Amino acid sequence: MMRFLRRNPLFALLVLSVIALAVAYQARAPIALDMASSAEDIHLPQGFNAPEEVFGVTYRWTDGDARIDLPGLGSGAPLHLHLDLHEFRPSPLSPQPMTILLNGRELARFT
Repeated sequence: MMRFLRRNPLFALLVLSVIALAVAYQARAPIALDMASSAEDIHLPQGFNAPEEVFGVTYRWTDGDARIDLPGLGSGAPLHLHLDLHEFRPSPLSPQPMTILLNGRELARFT
């Protein structure tokens, strides 16, 4: 096999390219949204207010129907989703139910 690859360098390059592409598509870089950055607004198309900061923590208020778009997720690859949510609502407002959907399928529902 090695003799064949030495005589056919283009074939060897093709084999290496296919292997490199296969490996590249297996690795997924983690996605982290920074709520303080306006560059993240492309991932927040609906229901998010402008960033606010209190005591060094940046957050965004949401309305009743907020949406986050993360292209490429939910395509059969394992997914780990970590959300930091704060339950604070100014009085007299009560806690609201929340539903997490992925591609229209319900993943979780809680208050």
